[in-house]
Amino acid sequence: MSTAAPRQRMYRSPLLQSLSRELHLRHYSDATTRAYIRWVVRYVRYHGTCHPSDLDRDKVVEFLSGLAIHNRVTASTQNQAMAAISFLYREVLRTPLEELEPIARAKPSIRVPVVLTQEEVKQVIGRMEATPGWWRRFYTGPDCACLNACDFA
Repeated sequence: MSTAAPRQRMYRSPLLQSLSRELHLRHYSDATTRAYIRWVVRYVRYHGTCHPSDLDRDKVVEFLSGLAIHNRVTASTQNQAMAAISFLYREVLRTPLEELEPIARAKPSIRVPVVLTQEEVKQVIGRMEATPGWWRRFYTGPDCACLNACDFA
């Protein structure tokens, strides 16, 4: 079993090479490294391939707000983009960004409950238009949330 670190990818762009090296040195996962590099590339292309050191805080705010307004990304996607760009400025360019407000924030996702109460399960089953015992035959075993949540004798 090899304990060697994964080989760092080579990029033609010195900026992306530096970003990759800094992420690798801080033991960021390969998936995070790829995601951060994609966000930095997208950010640079958004501003017409200007080098990020030539872009100010307002350009970062414009990009991140545009993600929420025009691209309608989720809040977690916008947060990942913000983390990638903040890392770029803080660790690679050595010019930490000031407060990034006011950014148009993406709306948080509405979370649907994963678990139903016993009463909700009874209501769902009561509205089913099938033979009463079909679900018992279909959902059997200890992993069935319906049978665990309600005692149907």
